[in-house]
Amino acid sequence: MHVVQHLPCVQRSTGCTEPAAVALAAALAARAAGGAPRAIRVACDPGTLRNGLRAGVPGAGGRAGLPLAAALGALVGAPHRRLDVLAGVTAPDVERALDLVAAGAVTITERPADGLWVEATVETDGTRTSARLEGAHDRVVALTRDGRPLPLPWAPPAAEVDRPPASLDEALALADALDEDDAAALLAGMETNLAAALFAGRGPAAASVPPEDDAELLASAAALARMSGAQVTVVTSGWSGNQGLVATLPLEAVARRVGSTRADLARALATSHLVARLLRDRAPSPLCHALVAASAGAAAGCARLLGGGRDEVERAAHLVLAAAGAAACDGAKPACALRVGLAAAQAVRCARRALTAPELDLRGELVQDTLEGTARALAAAADRLRLGGLPCGA
Repeated sequence: MHVVQHLPCVQRSTGCTEPAAVALAAALAARAAGGAPRAIRVACDPGTLRNGLRAGVPGAGGRAGLPLAAALGALVGAPHRRLDVLAGVTAPDVERALDLVAAGAVTITERPADGLWVEATVETDGTRTSARLEGAHDRVVALTRDGRPLPLPWAPPAAEVDRPPASLDEALALADALDEDDAAALLAGMETNLAAALFAGRGPAAASVPPEDDAELLASAAALARMSGAQVTVVTSGWSGNQGLVATLPLEAVARRVGSTRADLARALATSHLVARLLRDRAPSPLCHALVAASAGAAAGCARLLGGGRDEVERAAHLVLAAAGAAACDGAKPACALRVGLAAAQAVRCARRALTAPELDLRGELVQDTLEGTARALAAAADRLRLGGLPCGA
C-alpha cells in the first residue's frame, strides 16, 4: 500500500513554504512565457501574504518579502522542483531580482480566499502568462498564455487518497501498512530534516542528554536557519517546513535512545504525519500547528516507539492538546524557531508521560473523549479565532 499518497503535504521545501509557493507560481508563469520578465503581478490569500512578510527568502542574505520571492521565481526558479523552486539561487540572481523589485516591476496584492490561493501573472515582450495554485502549495489548477489554457505541468493527487484519515484507527492502520517505498521515503525525509539541523550547527546530542532537550535543540536550530533565509532544505508536514521538523526530529531523538529498528521508526513517522493530518485538516490556520497538530502527531509517533499501544498513542496526542490548547499563529518569522523547539520537546515529554504518569482527566472544551472528537473541537476553536479577526493562512 502506498501510504505516502495520503501525505502529499510531505515533501521537500527550501525556505518558508509560502514564499516558495509564490516563487513556484511565478516560475511556472515565466517558463510558460519564455523571454525576460518585464512585469510580475501576484495575488494571494491573506495567510500567504502574512507568512511572506518576515520569513527570509532562501539565498538572499537574510532579506525577506514576497516581491523578492516572486522575482527570483520568475527569473531563475526551477518549477519542476516544486517547493524546492529556489534551491539553486545565487548571489548574482538575488541582485537581478532586487533590481526588478526596485524598478517597480513586481506587485503583490491580497485576494480574499479560504485557504491557500496564489496567482502569478508574468509579462514579457508581447506575452502574458498566468499560473494559479489553489488549496495546496504546489497544486496547480490553471496555467494560461494570453488567456488560452495550457496543459498543467502535473496532475493533482487523486481525490480518494488526498484526504486525511477519518479516525485514529485508520491512521494507525495506514501506518502499519507501509511498504518498502513508503518506509524509505519517510526515513529519507527525517534524514533531510536532521541534515538541516546539522547545517545549522546542531548535531544529535549524547545519549546522556534527555531526548526532549535533544529534540528541542535540533528542531529550533533547523527552524531558525530556514526562517532566516538560509538555503537549507527540509521535508514538510502539512505543507509546513516547521511542522515537518516537529513531526520528525523528536522521533529521531527517541529512536536513537531506545534502539528502534528502521521499520519501527518508519511506522512511527507515518503515525506522526497521519495523526497530525487528522487534526490539522479539520482545523486549518489561524492555529500554530507546529505547537498543535504536528506536536500531537509527533507525540503519537513517539508513544509507539516507546512501546505504547492505541490507548497510549491517543493519550500522548491528547496530552499535547491539553497543554498547548489552540495556540494562534502570528505569521512566519525567525522567532518561530522558539515555538518549533517547544513543540518538539513537548511531543517527547507528552509521549513519555502517556506511558508512565498517573492518569489525569484531560477532558474539557478542547480535549474530548476521542481524538476524532478533539479534532472537531479544535476545528471549532479555529473558527472562533478566525471570526475574531485573526488572518487565515498556513
